[in-house]
Parts: sequence; structure tokens; C-alpha cells
Amino acid sequence: QALEEADGVVAHAARKLQMRRTTLVEKLRKYGLQRANEMA
Repeated sequence: QALEEADGVVAHAARKLQMRRTTLVEKLRKYGLQRANEMA
């Protein structure tokens, strides 16, 4: 949801979630999630 609200911008979503961008990227990969712009 945070990634959607950030229009797929990982850095903005990570800031909203109060975590490092790299941590969020790792979690996205771990759970098989994609950024909004990669879903098209």
C-alpha cells in the first residue's frame, strides 16, 4: 500500500515506512512483489 501511495517510488515508500530503501527492496524481492511501474 505504501508503494502504491508513493506511485511506485521505492525511496518515497521506504521513507513513509521509516526504513532504508535497500531494506524495502530486499523485502519486495523476498515476497515477490513488484513496483507499480513494473506491473504494466
